[in-house]
Amino acid sequence: MNTNQQKSLIAAFLVLATVIFLLYAAFSSQLLLGIYFLIYPLMFIIFFVVLYYVVKKAVKDGMAESK
Repeated sequence: MNTNQQKSLIAAFLVLATVIFLLYAAFSSQLLLGIYFLIYPLMFIIFFVVLYYVVKKAVKDGMAESK
């Protein structure tokens, strides 16, 4: 595993952990519900951006290896 793969894996894990934390926070406190609805779409966007770059990089690396 190279450093870029490790970085993307860590980023994906952090997003997942944040989403789980936000779900817990939203269910445990009504006060955090507003914050949750603000941050959740943002986390969703960040997750897909990270996913997009990871897939793009993997495809690029795959192309380079196949040459």
